[in-house]
Amino acid sequence: MKQFVFACLLILAMVIVCPASTVSSRDYTCPICSTEFSADCQLSQTIITSYTQLDGKPFGAAIVPDLLPLCPNCHFPQLQQDLDIELIAQLREYVESEEYQLLAEDNTSYFLLAKIAEHLGSSLQQIGQLYQQACWQVDGGSIHYQDNPVKFREYADLAINYFDQEAVDWLAYYGTVCADLERKSGRMLEAYIRLRELKELPLTEERLQVIDFELQLIEAGDSNPHFLSEARGDTLPWSQPDSTAVEQP
Repeated sequence: MKQFVFACLLILAMVIVCPASTVSSRDYTCPICSTEFSADCQLSQTIITSYTQLDGKPFGAAIVPDLLPLCPNCHFPQLQQDLDIELIAQLREYVESEEYQLLAEDNTSYFLLAKIAEHLGSSLQQIGQLYQQACWQVDGGSIHYQDNPVKFREYADLAINYFDQEAVDWLAYYGTVCADLERKSGRMLEAYIRLRELKELPLTEERLQVIDFELQLIEAGDSNPHFLSEARGDTLPWSQPDSTAVEQP
């Protein structure tokens, strides 16, 4: 199980540490059913951490979350690391089950990876992060999945459930992430109550800025994505005038 946890963490880390953006086709051999297939993979990516969305989704020249191909036969997410024989046998039993195959019919690759992580008893934080990334797959901008508000709310509920159980050391961060997921799901009252409770805690100035900005969005009935930089009052990169543009007559 440790090997699988490390592989999941590698996927999570790739969202923030890769220095450039390149997508290429790659050949895979599924470790569960031995099916051979080709799929796109993101070799590298550039992330602008200053413009992370309020729900934690990074912004940059990248596909976020990172591409996670599914085997076309058994629908197992193709990880970035080889798995040992014992773990493959354990995974095969679950992946080939009727329960998993039904889930695979209409859910994303990160949702399925989260289910596998649940099955193997991974940490609450890791499972929550995988459901969080499943949200990002259906909130627009994915090359493989359509914008799906129903799925977004379903995945957000699962992420929130795990984040709510997370250690208090991360309460302020995950609290605002959960509030943003609730706001984007249209559950303004739940987000408002969560934020008012968070505001009673000893918080950093930056976290207070985020909470106040979220409360403003809720008051306006705004369920659209927004960025941490907006909470700080910074200018978004695409709103700045293009100094190289040539004025046309």
